Amino acid sequence: MVKFIGDGFVLDIEGNKFMLAMGLAMALAAGIFIALQGNVNALVASQTSIYTVILIPVLSQTVILFAFLLAKREYAVGVLKIAKVEYGIALLVFSALLGLGIMATMTFSIMEIGPLVAFTTVIFSQLLASMFIEHFGLIGVAQNSISPFRIMGLVLMVVAVKLFYM
Repeated sequence: MVKFIGDGFVLDIEGNKFMLAMGLAMALAAGIFIALQGNVNALVASQTSIYTVILIPVLSQTVILFAFLLAKREYAVGVLKIAKVEYGIALLVFSALLGLGIMATMTFSIMEIGPLVAFTTVIFSQLLASMFIEHFGLIGVAQNSISPFRIMGLVLMVVAVKLFYM
């Protein structure tokens, strides 16, 4: 676990430095993937439609995942464990709907306001939503109260969005 102490981030004593590095590397990769996907989707949607950039990736992902599960049948057993998760299928259907919403809204916003402002605004909204999720301990997340520093961070994000418009 990463904790903020004084003027920097430190690794918790029970933490694992390798896993911290991997987690940060994966988050960095995810950010790059999201930026690339959003811009590719906006390019294609500007010449076709937002529905095209949702339909083709979803179908492609389904085929790729199905082929992977056929090749690695032991992973299919993990998929079957969803039956043991309370409301598991409903939650994943909700998650899929959120994913469709993300693809549509990101594609539209990049087409209309450009990638820099779109992604800055997305990061702000993710921080705001995450702050409330943590504050109330929602969706199984550990409770972590809102602090003045977190609020100042959000205010700085608003200032950043404004600066990007200049």
